[in-house]
Amino acid sequence: MRRKARLAGAFCAVLLALAAALRGADSDEATETFNSLYGADLARVRETGDARDDVELAARLLAAAKKAADQPALLAVLCEKACDLALGHPTGYATALEAMDLLARTVPAKAAECAARTLDIRQKQFDAATGDEKKAAGELLLGALLPVIEAKEQAGDLAEAAALYRKAKTIAAASGSPRADEIDARAEALALRMKIAARLADVKALLERDPKNVSAREGLVRLYLVDLDDPAEAAKYLEGAKDKALLKYVPAAAKGVEAPPELACLELGEWYRDLAATAPPHAREAMYARARAYLERFLEIHTAKDLSRTRATLALEKVQEAVAKLTAPPEKPTKTSKPTKATPGTIPPGTWVDLLPLVDPATDAVEGNWRRTGSAPALLSPTTDGRIMIPVSPRGSYEFEVRFVRTSGELVVGFILPVGYTGFVLALSHWRGESHGLELINGNNASTNATTVKPGTLQNGREYLVRVSVVVGGDQVQIRVTLDGKPLIAWQGPPSALSVSANWRLPYRGCFGVGTNDSTAVFRSVRLKMLSGEARLLRPAGAGELATVPTGSTIRPGQWADLVPLIWLDRDRVRGEWEKTDSGLIKTTPEGHGRIMLPAAPDGSYELAFSFVREGGGGSVDAILPVGDHGVLYSLGGWKNTIHCLQQIDGRLGDSNPTCVRGMPLEQGRLYNALVRVERSGSQASVRGYLDGRVLTQWSGPATALSLRPEWSIPDRTRLGLMVNQLKATLPAIRLRMLSGEARVVAAAEAQRPGAADGPAATGPWVDLLPLVDPAKDTVHGKWEVQTGSLVGYPARLGRIAIPATTEGSYHLSVTFARTAGSGEVTFILPVGDSGVAFALGRRGGELLDAQTPPEGHALAELANGRFYELHATVLVQADQTEITFRLDGKHYLRWKGAPSALSVPRWCGLPHARGFGLGAWDSTVVFTSARLSMLSGKADRLR
Repeated sequence: MRRKARLAGAFCAVLLALAAALRGADSDEATETFNSLYGADLARVRETGDARDDVELAARLLAAAKKAADQPALLAVLCEKACDLALGHPTGYATALEAMDLLARTVPAKAAECAARTLDIRQKQFDAATGDEKKAAGELLLGALLPVIEAKEQAGDLAEAAALYRKAKTIAAASGSPRADEIDARAEALALRMKIAARLADVKALLERDPKNVSAREGLVRLYLVDLDDPAEAAKYLEGAKDKALLKYVPAAAKGVEAPPELACLELGEWYRDLAATAPPHAREAMYARARAYLERFLEIHTAKDLSRTRATLALEKVQEAVAKLTAPPEKPTKTSKPTKATPGTIPPGTWVDLLPLVDPATDAVEGNWRRTGSAPALLSPTTDGRIMIPVSPRGSYEFEVRFVRTSGELVVGFILPVGYTGFVLALSHWRGESHGLELINGNNASTNATTVKPGTLQNGREYLVRVSVVVGGDQVQIRVTLDGKPLIAWQGPPSALSVSANWRLPYRGCFGVGTNDSTAVFRSVRLKMLSGEARLLRPAGAGELATVPTGSTIRPGQWADLVPLIWLDRDRVRGEWEKTDSGLIKTTPEGHGRIMLPAAPDGSYELAFSFVREGGGGSVDAILPVGDHGVLYSLGGWKNTIHCLQQIDGRLGDSNPTCVRGMPLEQGRLYNALVRVERSGSQASVRGYLDGRVLTQWSGPATALSLRPEWSIPDRTRLGLMVNQLKATLPAIRLRMLSGEARVVAAAEAQRPGAADGPAATGPWVDLLPLVDPAKDTVHGKWEVQTGSLVGYPARLGRIAIPATTEGSYHLSVTFARTAGSGEVTFILPVGDSGVAFALGRRGGELLDAQTPPEGHALAELANGRFYELHATVLVQADQTEITFRLDGKHYLRWKGAPSALSVPRWCGLPHARGFGLGAWDSTVVFTSARLSMLSGKADRLR
């Protein structure tokens, strides 16, 4: 122990000596100082025959290197020596790899050298591996080799890249890699690129010998125009060409799809369609994409229903038919295992799956106006921070491929990609084309981290193909991005370095998404291939088209019915705090046995499907199931998340009956899909529970054996119910399908009090109120102005401004704001029937001003200046009862419930109109970027 203590003390002394001696040291000085400090150690380990001494010293050198991040010359010497020593024994390979990774990240000039040494180490590991270790070592070797190949391609060393692809194919075959198909495709793309490059060189040589060679010149133009899909480059070689079509259309095509006038768009679309018909196979899809873009552009701007529009419509249909006939090369069967059969609700490895049919714009849009366009399943996004979730969650390694066209704007087209329960965004055309990149990497955006590629331009109207490979292994993830088949980005590191910024976040961690920022784009195809593990569907498998079921009607066999829109919280809540949002049904508090009734009473056999995400606590998510005159609980995560079961069976709880399943704890933040099938036949019943598409537990026997304990029961025992016990949870989807008999849908009138105005009606469209505000007319007190679309209030005592809109009824209001200076309060003045209320956030936390009864909830200690917050208020107005709920940044904040007469707006918060909205900035500068209103009942009117 004393010797270890002396060594530790000596090591610390060495580090201190290094810090003092090497400030500003250059490479030679660093080497010299290294030798003076570690020369004796090097000599000692070289004299011994035990390589473990070398590995031990290598680890010490690596530890010292980590302390010398601000001394790159010293760090380089330490890392290189550590790698040399660690390679003396297989137990040192991990140290050698870590040293090369540290050196490459800290000294980018040595990145190529580090990549070569890393490749050599991975090759040693692969050569020594046997059995199952061979496959893992092969994946790591490919992970090191493919970036080297990409670097060779980018440097123009195509012959060396081709040779390395041959090596990669051999490794993939030997290890049974799921990336074998990807490597084959990339090798074929490189071979085609080399072939085209050779043709370009030959044609340019002909022109150099004879500049008047018209045939060679037009051949060169066509190579750039068709084979390389680069009309701008083709236009540079037009001088001397005689082909009238080339002379007419190439200059116009070089300017992009938005530049030509409308009739020119029609002609260009037809011209590109003709080019596609005679193009080589690899170029046809790109030519058809250009044709489609010009024809769609023409139909967008030419609204007259005349012969030209008919001509364009027919031409577009022919293009779409031709594209449909273009088939990709068949998938090669895996060499190491039998094809995996898909499980309901999951996507297995090895097969490309089209994700667009799974997307429902009405359900999955997060921000912006998304819709399908044309006959193809495409999505359109015209808004700031517009994004839509793809309801698929991968668990493992995968490839993600998207074909898209940015149709207007200059800003980002983004792809939200999960890695476990973190993720990242691939941002193309970041900062108006300044760069492409991944974000966030260690908190840095796409323009300021190691993945940044400059410039990062996109051409509007052109179709692009982006493919992202995400390979997860241990504590590392490898990300590779190609754009139109060419390597674009490569990154490797710990998943903990990745994150998604607030403006790109999705309602559910772990799902895919696409979007744009202040641009419009069409996403023509979105495909996924799992390389390992599987992907789970957000919505229960087999749900298909959902029936729209009015209250008071019945659900008959055969079709799934969505129950979430029919839930009315005032009527259906039994215990606990529940909310309904665009994200689904949410239990916001973790008390025990929180229950809610579902608005359907099944009489017959049925399936209940529900998705859920556990968000806090260690309890269970349970379905309360009527079975004739009896009932049973399907419990997931009971007994502190240790068992799943059906209960009670013959009076026995789940931990002591035959349905108990142990050893499968549920994860926090992960999306699960549950389904339970209840079948009845006379006095007999069977119950089968599924989780993520697999049978979890089952029981059959007399229905009289089933029972519910009082703490699981709901007032109407004929109805379905859900229980979330000692847990917070979100349930995005709840669906029912009758197998026989029918289910009664509970009408709002059955429990609605007279005069209630907020039943289970659908939410109205969101309307932004800020554009209505004119500071010159609406300022009540203080100084207010509009800056670049935002409303800014400056410090003033009781400063406030009216929003010229009034309401009669129930509504949602969502306000995004930031206090940028001062320490005063931000206020929100809301109409409530004939009265109103003022809500203040800031110095005193959060409070309702002049409310006669206190609200439920908690107070925020202080607003952080410079940070944007989103306040969501729901005001439910009834004849004798009003409920007001506030959520801050998506989390439940406080709730007030009582008679409307208990509310009033303080005199110092008064507005010109009693039923109007207002915003306040008290002794502070506050920026409001949006204030959106959605009516639940009644109406809203503009005052101007």
